[in-house]
Amino acid sequence: MDNIAPVLTGATVTLNAEHRRTAFEIAEFGISAIDAKDGTLKATVSSVNNGGIVRNFHNRVILNSGTSELIWQASDAAGNRATLTQTVKVLPVANFAFGRKISEGQTAIFTVYLSGPAANYPVTIPFTVSGVVNNNDYTLTANSFVISSGTLGTVTATIAINDTAEERMILTMGTPINAVKGGYNILTTTILPSGSSSNIPPRIRGFNVVQDGVSGRVVENKNQTVTITANVFDANGDALTYAWESSDLTLSGNTSSASVSFNPINLPNRSYVITLTLSDDNVSVTRKITIRVVAEVTLGGDDTNGDGITDTTEGRGDNDNNGIPDYRERPHESYELATGTDTYIVAPIGTRLVRGSMAEDSGKLTRARMQAYLTANGGDTLKVDSHRTTADIFDYKVAELLNIGGTATIVIQTSSMPRNASLRKYILATNEWTGFITNDRNTYTSVSVEDGVSCPAAEDSTEWASANGLTAGDNCLRIIIEDGGENDADGARNGSIDDPVAIAETLTSTPTPTPTPSTGGGGGSIYWLSALLLMMLVPFGLRKTGFDRRS
Repeated sequence: MDNIAPVLTGATVTLNAEHRRTAFEIAEFGISAIDAKDGTLKATVSSVNNGGIVRNFHNRVILNSGTSELIWQASDAAGNRATLTQTVKVLPVANFAFGRKISEGQTAIFTVYLSGPAANYPVTIPFTVSGVVNNNDYTLTANSFVISSGTLGTVTATIAINDTAEERMILTMGTPINAVKGGYNILTTTILPSGSSSNIPPRIRGFNVVQDGVSGRVVENKNQTVTITANVFDANGDALTYAWESSDLTLSGNTSSASVSFNPINLPNRSYVITLTLSDDNVSVTRKITIRVVAEVTLGGDDTNGDGITDTTEGRGDNDNNGIPDYRERPHESYELATGTDTYIVAPIGTRLVRGSMAEDSGKLTRARMQAYLTANGGDTLKVDSHRTTADIFDYKVAELLNIGGTATIVIQTSSMPRNASLRKYILATNEWTGFITNDRNTYTSVSVEDGVSCPAAEDSTEWASANGLTAGDNCLRIIIEDGGENDADGARNGSIDDPVAIAETLTSTPTPTPTPSTGGGGGSIYWLSALLLMMLVPFGLRKTGFDRRS
């Protein structure tokens, strides 16, 4: 009688992440299962914590960055079972945010992001400095990024005023400790000489909205002033002028300053648009912010976003300034916007994603939500598209682009795409659908990944097809879109892109067949008899219709 269980052996392993969520082959965990009678057995994962997903059928396990515990099991022919708990450490990916243009005398803030929490802290990311600069041109606060908690690290450089020509300061990432080097491992900052004649347009980086000490674009309908402050920057250091306006609200304060305010008391609960035009000596840029007024919110002990923190603890503030209160979304990076459970819209590292005007608690829309927005803000009926819209409707804004008038590459995790899929744009201003316009600065493509795995990085040319088009069954979408181009819904070159977009199925019309009289003997008699009966009924039908109208 065999009553001896197999023996499972294994140790703590350290693996490298590729994305936020990475699929690892079973063999990478180094687990063995040996039975005294049956010999080598197959070990499988019965459970995993930290949001992991088991794919024993595919011999894969999908893990987030950080520390996870896997429960392994193996059974012999007699049914004896053994289990083993294994600790797995997944090193997050470290990537630089892109550099920007600044002038001498200004301060540069260099930023590095991790793809998720680290298994061990601190995370140290060394770098070297090169380019057309020397030690007299800058003063660094540190020679490496040190992240003691969380996923973001910064180093600051003060730029000296000592040159008359444009310079480039290049940071090259070394080998990280407790992280792995990502694809964005070189950061280039352009330094303009003081008083440069090369004018760079001013930038509206974003807006900070505060009511009663709480930050967020969702404000309450109460007698507490709402203050909107613009976060702006000019690479040339020029003096800037402000011009605020709104057709929806009566703004108070100096509309030619960096801040304006309004009192929402007694306003209808809906969305309101405020416009800022920022100008230097030569160029103006314009951006809009949408603020939603809602009834007063009372938070309790619920955990709306499921992150283990009560709503009252998180509060109704919006610390990442993406238009969604903290208690209604899980933590994420500023360049990410959730569309569901562990699915995201991902923009270039260094940009900021904000929910669109129609969206509510994520970057995803439904037709019902679109209609609710239209009803509350004008009463229009949502136009029906000539294409069949799927469940994948998204509404987001990309702010803080590298260059005004530049492009942004966006990756969106979707559901499985239908046959004859097409990319559609919704124009809120005119309440109509249109196709995505393609050219050398506006493209789209798709790819398929295993369910639960993050989409490939936008810059991974080996994963994405080069031609415009969507493939049936794919579940990742990559869009390249131009600031101020045909597909940017705000229509302005302003360093921000507004992109309500949907995946739809192109409908193929089927002509209605025309009845043809039968040429057979009996069939022909039935045809003519039916036609005669129809002619007799027409007058009665007309009279009946007329009677019904009068009644």
